[in-house]
Amino acid sequence: MKKFIIGGLIGMLVALVMVVVVWLFLQDFFLVKQSAPVLEPPATTSTETSAPSSSPAPTSAAADTATPAVEPDTTPGVPAADLPLSEGQRALAESLGLDVDQIVISEELVTCAREKLGESRYQQILAGDTPNFLETAKLLPCLGQ
Repeated sequence: MKKFIIGGLIGMLVALVMVVVVWLFLQDFFLVKQSAPVLEPPATTSTETSAPSSSPAPTSAAADTATPAVEPDTTPGVPAADLPLSEGQRALAESLGLDVDQIVISEELVTCAREKLGESRYQQILAGDTPNFLETAKLLPCLGQ
């Protein structure tokens, strides 16, 4: 009887250690690095000074009612809207709350994806395969770079 109790306690201790190891592995696996905010463009610094403009201000009524011009995005890379995404890839991006028309695929994002997934899986996804849940979780920290 005593042997069964000791064996049961040792078995429970081993099971507890295994649960802790799996928990720590999952925490490390899904850890999102908070060094950079996710989905915010990098801050740009400007050395220009605000000198008075030498060109005259527009005086037409159409110019007064026009909406202000939006500054074009200067992030280097390829807009995701220009890429041939499969329906599964588009659906996955929308389910994550990502606007495909606004995302720019930069060199840093490509490098991060290659490191996280490996070259062969990265090439499969480029060919049109949809990433699974775990691969998507691995790629989410890349969006913050």
